[in-house]
Parts: sequence; structure tokens; C-alpha cells
Amino acid sequence: MSEAYNYGDVELTPEEEYQARVSKLVDAVQADLKLADDESSVYHIAAQRKFEDIVRLTSGHAYSTARRFTHDAEGASEVVQESYLRAWRGLPGFRGESSFTTWFHRITVNAANTYIEKRKKLQDKLAINRDEDETKEYVAKHSDYDVEHRVENAELRDELRSAIEQLSPIMRSVVVLRDVYDLPHDVIAQKLGISETASKVRLHRARRRLRELVFPDKESTIEEV
Repeated sequence: MSEAYNYGDVELTPEEEYQARVSKLVDAVQADLKLADDESSVYHIAAQRKFEDIVRLTSGHAYSTARRFTHDAEGASEVVQESYLRAWRGLPGFRGESSFTTWFHRITVNAANTYIEKRKKLQDKLAINRDEDETKEYVAKHSDYDVEHRVENAELRDELRSAIEQLSPIMRSVVVLRDVYDLPHDVIAQKLGISETASKVRLHRARRRLRELVFPDKESTIEEV
């Protein structure tokens, strides 16, 4: 049997007491914000202090939720901070149709998803930059070959055509549309039903694979992701 606490004349379980304390603080913050004329108002300052109490009460749950999504401590901390900023801004409009903790849980999940999306875009951008650097470095060492432009050497052109046929369908489609038909990435993305970022990433991966196939004697083969 779970432990119960006295809350007035009613016995509350720890979870019920927790929800009651949070709800009472939320009501107090909203009341102070309604009376506050500006951020320097004593009511606004009082609301901030009470909101800090809400943070202390709920931050453990928020961090656990964020950590389940981000899988790293730094990301979880960033998500929690952003979640409380969103909650503070949205609190004047909070109507209590659900509990504050339920409302705040949704905010935390949305913040976590935003963080994950930004992290993925950053990782893709870094991957593109890394591949571009590798391409430039390789072209500088092999001035007779540039996969972005038409190959003048007939023998090399035949080898390239054969290598393109060995690519996966999606890689082959991207490299042909970009390097043969010179289509921009927004058009390629639309034709293939993918994002522009995905088009760029797959193009660079395809070019790396072509270098491996056409120049197998390269000092260190870059593993295809």
C-alpha cells in the first residue's frame, strides 16, 4: 500500500501531493502575472520566484523525459532549459484543461524533437562539408579526374559509366541527375521525393563510392556509410 499524506482533511498519495503542490504554484504564478504591469513589477518578480519553485519540483521528471529522447546528458540539459523557457512564455495562456505536468510533458517532448532535428541537420551538414573537403583534396591529387564535370578521357569515361552502374539505385539516380543532367538539388529532391539535404548527402556518398571503384589504388579507401 502506497504511503499517504494529509493535505487538509484529505489524505493524498505522494503523486497526488506532488500534483497539488505544482498546481497551487501554477495558479499563484498566473495570478501574479495578471497583476504585473511590466517585468520590473513586484508581481512579475514574485511570479518568477514561484516559477523557480515549479522548476525545482518538476526538473527531475523533465530531465528523465529529455534524456530518453536525446540519449545524452548535454542534449537533455539543453532540452530541459528550452522546455522551461517555452513553459514560462506559454504559462499566461495555460487554461488548465489538462494538468500542468501533462502540458509541460508535451512541451518537453516537442523541445526534444526540435533538438533532435537540429542535431540531425548539423550532422548532415558536417558530413557534407567533410565529403566536400575529401573530394577537393582528391581532385587536387588527381587532376585528370573530376566527377562533377564531363570526363574527356574515353577510357576513364567507360570506367566511370561502369562504376555508376554498380551504385545503388538511389545513389545512381542522384549522381546522374546532378552530374550528368546538372539539375539543382531542389529539383532532384522533388523528383526523388527526398529532402535537399538528403540529396546532397547521397550525392557525396555516391561520388566517394565512384572514386573507390574507378581508382581502387587510392591510398586509403573511405568506407561507404
